[in-house]
This record gives sequence, C-alpha cells and structure tokens, in this order.
Amino acid sequence: MKPHWFLAHVRTGRTVTHFALLMAGTLLAVSCTRVPSALRSKIPVTGRVLADGKPAPGIGVFFRLDEDRRRFRFDHTDYATTDSLGMYSVHLISGLYKVDIDPPIGSGLPSRSEQVSVSATRSRLDFEFEGHRVKGTVLAPSGVAVDSGQVIASSVPRERGLGAGTLIRQGTYSFLLPTDRYSFAAWSATYGSGFGPQYLESVTVSADTIINFQMGGISVGGQVLGPDGSPLQHATVEAEEVRPGSPRMGFGLIKNTTASDGRYQLYVRPGSYWLWFRCPYPYSILPRVVGPMTIHEPTAINAELTGVEWKGTVRRTGASGPVDDASAMARTIDDTDQRVTAIRVDSLGAFRLILEPGLRYDLETFDRQRRERNVIEAVTASVDTTFEVLLPPEITPTRADSTIKISIRSVSGKKVHQRKNRKPPDVIETTFFNSDPDTVTLVRPGYADYWDGGAPIETWEIRTPEGKRVEQATIFTCGYVTILRADQIFRLAPGERRSFTAPVPEHYRYESGSHHYQFRLSYENRPRLDWRGRPTRDHNPDALRLLQQSTPCRLVSNTLELEVESRDR
Repeated sequence: MKPHWFLAHVRTGRTVTHFALLMAGTLLAVSCTRVPSALRSKIPVTGRVLADGKPAPGIGVFFRLDEDRRRFRFDHTDYATTDSLGMYSVHLISGLYKVDIDPPIGSGLPSRSEQVSVSATRSRLDFEFEGHRVKGTVLAPSGVAVDSGQVIASSVPRERGLGAGTLIRQGTYSFLLPTDRYSFAAWSATYGSGFGPQYLESVTVSADTIINFQMGGISVGGQVLGPDGSPLQHATVEAEEVRPGSPRMGFGLIKNTTASDGRYQLYVRPGSYWLWFRCPYPYSILPRVVGPMTIHEPTAINAELTGVEWKGTVRRTGASGPVDDASAMARTIDDTDQRVTAIRVDSLGAFRLILEPGLRYDLETFDRQRRERNVIEAVTASVDTTFEVLLPPEITPTRADSTIKISIRSVSGKKVHQRKNRKPPDVIETTFFNSDPDTVTLVRPGYADYWDGGAPIETWEIRTPEGKRVEQATIFTCGYVTILRADQIFRLAPGERRSFTAPVPEHYRYESGSHHYQFRLSYENRPRLDWRGRPTRDHNPDALRLLQQSTPCRLVSNTLELEVESRDR
C-alpha cells in the first residue's frame, strides 16, 4: 500500500487554506491495516543454487512479491544471477514471494518456480535442480560427431510448458530432467549442413537415460553445373517440403552448398519436396526449382544452370559514356515464385543474366544516381538477347551542391568494429557546414538509407586501399515504410555546423579479421522523392510541407581511412 496524501481544510474567517500532509510512522499505521511495502525495511537474502549437488552458475533468480499482481515477471527489479559458486544475494522486504529460477539457455536445466516466505528469521533460501541425467551422442549422417548444435526437450503434452535446451559439444549433450514424458529434437548449428533435425517422440524419463541421435534421412545428391558446363562451386541447394494448401516459400530447412566439384548432399525425411538451386554471389543466374517430387528412396538430381542469356549496356541519355552505378534485374511474371536474378553493372555499364527459357520477365534497371526504376515489361526469354538501356539525364546540380559541405570522422578512433555484442556500436560522425549566404533546410541523416528508399539518400562507398569496391551484403528487407516526422528536418543558418552520429556501416562484405578500408559518404536531399513507390503525399502533412520546402542538394564527404575489425559472416 502506498503512502496517502490527505487534503485538509482550515477556515480562517472567509478564507479556506489547503495544505497537504504526508502521513507516516505511527499515524500511517493507525490509518492502515497493512504497513506499506515502500516503508518496510529490506532484509538481505542470500542463497545457493545447486544442480545435481553441484554449484550452478549463471542462474537467474527472480522474486515477485505475492501481493504484487503485475502481469509480467520483469516488471520488478528484485532479481540476481548466481556466481561461479552458485551463490546469489538480493534485498527484499518480508512477505510471500513467487520465485522463478531460470537457467541460461543451453544449460540442460528446465526453468522452475517456487513459492517462498521471506522474513528476518528466514533469509537463507537455497534451491536445487534434481532429476535424472539424460545424455548421449549426436552423429552426422557420415558417422562423425556433430561439432555444435542444440538438443531440445519438451514435455508431453507440450501445453504443460516444461522444457529445456542443452548445447551439443563435440558430439555429446546432457540434461538434468525431472520424471516426466518428453519429446526430443536434435539440431546441428551448421547452417547448410545438408541434414535437418532428428526427432524422438514421447520418451518416459524415470531414471538416468542414454539417448543417441544419428542424424540423417534419405540421401539426395547430385552435381550442379554452371552456364559453361563446368562444376559450379558455392551454389546453394535447398529442399523445401511440400505442405498441402501452403504456397512455395522459396527456401528450405535442409540446405547444402556445392563443393569444388559442384556436388551437394542432402538428407531428407520421406515426403514430397521442391528442390531449389541458386547460384553463388553475384546471383546473375535465375534460381531453378525442381518438383514437386516424392522422395522415399535415395535419389540423384543434377542441375544445369544454363539458359537464355540477356546482356546489355546501360547508358544515360545525352551522355557518351556508360553508367557504372546501376543494377539490372529480371523478375519472372508467369510463375507463383516470382523468382529474381539481379546484378550490378560493371565499370563499362555492362550486365549479363542467365534466365530459364520459355518464361516471361520484367527487365528492371535501377538508376542509383536518380533512385529511379526503369522497367521493360513482359519480355519472353526465348533467344539470347542484347539490350541497350537508356536512363534519364543526370540531375542538374544546384548552388547548394557546392556551398553545403559534409565531412565524416570516426568518433571511436582509427580502429573500429563492424558490430559489437552487448556493447554500444562504434560510430562515425557526419558534420554539415553551411557556407551559403542563405539558410538551408535538410533532412537529418540516419533517418533512412538505400534499403528504405526514402529521403535523404545516403550511400556509403567503401573501398580497399587498392581501390577495390566493397559490395553490400544481401540482407532481408520488409515492406514496412517509415513515416517521415517533422522533427527530422532541420535548418542550417549561414556559417552554422550540425553533427550527427551513426554506426559503422554493417551490411558490407568486409574481409574477416582486421583490414583497412576507405569510407566516403554521399548524401542527397530529394524533396519530392518517393518511398519505394509510395508517394510522399501519403506521409505526415506537416513533415511533407517542410520537406517540400527543403534544399535539394547532392553532397560527397571526404575520404576516411579506418581499420575495421570484422567477424566471419
């Protein structure tokens, strides 16, 4: 119960004076049947968590006062984590508590809850995980140990909510589970291993038990050849199970990558499947799909990623040279998968795509300079074809292009990290300086990027010291369109500077380890730019009014050389 504020009225002639009194101590005790928890002194509570008689480190111990009816466990702050000796300590007021004891993910221990009473004479609370040791080995189809992965145990029926997960280390795993019935699933941590999870249903655990998992299934293998007939290395092969009433998703749970001889190996359960074959980066070959096919015995499926060749050159109207900052994409329009192949043009503006013959495609060219898409619709891929693609002229420069200056610097020093786990990311600072005699209006950077397709357009050009361009990595994007807010538009008076920070660009193909790169930022404010085909008129009216009054400009920063520490992707 929280302290009460009482409002009293004191009459002095015709004047009424209001004053507030905070009732505490004995007055509060008289007015309430229960002492407010905010005023009760806290008791130091300690304890140890054991698992099978041994200290259990890293266990989360969460205390929720029984009189607290809040819905979520994390609404309070009375929690602790056990140390290397399994010890924990918290400070609690006396009362009845629900205690949630949460082991770390992969520990092989199930979460549990208890109800305990805390008082000055009961301030030592120990907990112990007891049960039966369930352990075993996990072997790949070849018979070798699975290096890493996870085994999940779920109570039967699953609705009872009892479950635990444990990590596979060098082919072995271990649980400590109370007596119950469980279903098990063993997974390999290697994405692209070629085999899926192994399941074991409804196992009664009433004593120490050994359960060994032999991963595998029906063998599906073969060879993938490239357009020139030679083995294609690093191609991806995926098996997608056919589910009645569900559309093809375009990806499968069981995946493998071809070796130097173009060969792959999958292991599937009996059933019906689509098989997807995808070329390695830069994805210039349309993905092929085979199926549906029923697989109930070892099967060999080869794939030749040959087909009709579409090639061409991208040029700009009124310019003699090619465009080297564009991409070409072919998208199927006749099948339900809407398969896509795309490639960035080379330094001569040339592109080359390999398509499955007999289908109709939209050939789309994306103009990075103007951020516009140009489409040649419904072309049938029947014979090899050469295209001459003309893009609109370049955008006319404005005075602001030369009078607004943009510069970048590293806030985190000359050595930065591409990403950091559980730590603030390393950042780069962008500074705008207005040398124009007039005030300019801009959209702040960091609001949108190339993937959002909104204003402003921000493009990082990242190169090695030798001048090789570092390409963007393939990432998942959704159709969500961010709404522009008025506070994201700022004014810059003559002689004024304004700085913003953003994380070191992440979605680029950095080499693993520590390497030097040169960074340059292009910033473009386009007041009437569409958001991925969604007109700016669909956004907040106040923000749009400010945006349409903003200053169009195209700015390029200085070149900044940094050492980037990158992990394997």
